[in-house]
Amino acid sequence: MAFALAQSISRVSFRVAARGADALLVELDRMLLRIGLVGEFDLPDQHSVAAQVRLYIYLGFGAEAAALLNAMSADEKDTPLWLAMAQIVDGEEVSENAFVGMAQCDTSAALWSLLATSVDEVEMANAAATAAAFSALPRHLRLALGPQVTDRLLALEQPDAVQGIVDAMERGTMTVQSATLLVASELDLHTGAVDTAVANAESAFDQGGVAAPDALVALVRAKVASGSTVERDLVVALAAMIDEYAGSAIAEDLAAAYLLALIGSGQYAAAMSSSDGPVPPVFWDYLAADGTDDELLQFAFVAPPIEISTASAGKIAQRLLSLGFNDAAREWRVLAGSGLPETIMENDDGGPHAIAGAPLPSTDATNENPDTARHPAVPDDGARTRRWQQDWEAIAQIESDPWNDLAVQITAPEDAADEPPLAEATRLVAGSKATREMLERLLRATAEQ
Repeated sequence: MAFALAQSISRVSFRVAARGADALLVELDRMLLRIGLVGEFDLPDQHSVAAQVRLYIYLGFGAEAAALLNAMSADEKDTPLWLAMAQIVDGEEVSENAFVGMAQCDTSAALWSLLATSVDEVEMANAAATAAAFSALPRHLRLALGPQVTDRLLALEQPDAVQGIVDAMERGTMTVQSATLLVASELDLHTGAVDTAVANAESAFDQGGVAAPDALVALVRAKVASGSTVERDLVVALAAMIDEYAGSAIAEDLAAAYLLALIGSGQYAAAMSSSDGPVPPVFWDYLAADGTDDELLQFAFVAPPIEISTASAGKIAQRLLSLGFNDAAREWRVLAGSGLPETIMENDDGGPHAIAGAPLPSTDATNENPDTARHPAVPDDGARTRRWQQDWEAIAQIESDPWNDLAVQITAPEDAADEPPLAEATRLVAGSKATREMLERLLRATAEQ
């Protein structure tokens, strides 16, 4: 039914570019003043009203076209179409979609049906008809509508059709416009050419103008996708734009890009506090690769991430193991995937070197297995924490702890100094020697682990 309706719509209804091209400057002035729209008996001239509406759409004046249609009745069949087209050229969401079911038509209706459908709801498209209709648009409308067409075609996994849209946007321009660069960057990002995506987004951002917010969002997305560092000045620029464009259509995209920029610039605490929900998986990618030990420990003990790559979980497990947090490393290793090889590789010096997916050294100090006896147990996280906190009284109660002897001496009560000065000096020398011997034993035990 919709296909038949699209076929019945006059092609003149979609001749937006032709109407603008046919109008001379004198006629444009006359039409913009709305001269000649009313005929005999003060009735609207249907032909003149239709021509005026198409001219407004050609110029990108969607609100003016809608106002004229509401003020003066036009062709009853075309009015819903023109109202939808008016909202599309103004970048607004179509309130009443007159193009429902026309996405697979082989006429210009395919393009407008695609644009009238939101990105989340688009299901099908006639790529050939869409590209042909888009190519027939005037250059300024191609630049304005190109990103919207691109978003929908990429959602349908049609990158080849997007390349045709990019070519049409570049046609007739002496220099590549920012809108074209943004579409090209999005296409590059979709196809995995992240370096080219960054370059195109940077070029678009350098041009400035009204496309600067979109260009900055695209630039941050491309940089984070490539794993590059996001410069702090881009973070500052995004923060300023969030205030400037509050309540606008791009506000949500700016906020999402700001979170990515905080992550990409290494501001992990700010990113965690700025996120309304779980941080995106890329947070853990950057933290695992570039975060300091303090930053890693700050976030590695929070609730486990909902999504994380196997490689990043393995890196975090490896780093936690090297810091002595054996139990926590074991939990992160589970996130890395239980199907990985359970082996321990040997370093050149014969020491154990855990890899992502490898079993961690046992915390059982009584392990008598001859295959693992040469790899002494690594202290658990509780013991490690007690040492960092210098809780010597607790350590003095644990005989198996290598620091037990030193902790006992530190916590032992001092005898009253009622001895002669020479005897006191002798006692201090003996105590110093005992302390040195305990430290030597401790260092040997630590080296063996």
